[in-house]
Amino acid sequence: MNVPRLNINGRPRPVTELPNEELLTGFFACCTVPEDLEAAQLLRYAVSSPKKAGQWLRKALLEKREFVAVYPGNNEKAPAGAEFVGDIMDGALYLAKA
Repeated sequence: MNVPRLNINGRPRPVTELPNEELLTGFFACCTVPEDLEAAQLLRYAVSSPKKAGQWLRKALLEKREFVAVYPGNNEKAPAGAEFVGDIMDGALYLAKA
């Protein structure tokens, strides 16, 4: 995932400068990559706390990793070395190396 920029205090800054609780909202406001937006939407379901969701999103952005939705009913498996983030409808969300 690429780190989008947002106008913070009157100048363009990396969205990762926002506190965890505001990071997801800021990301939705400035991200233009549909796949990244979809993954962030799933993050809202996988993690109930805005603070935790922000921590996971920050980790993905800073470590240049990506969220992967896995649906076991479709015989899908988590990527090797991926971290479990949380359950989503009919599956699970993982953070994997890009």
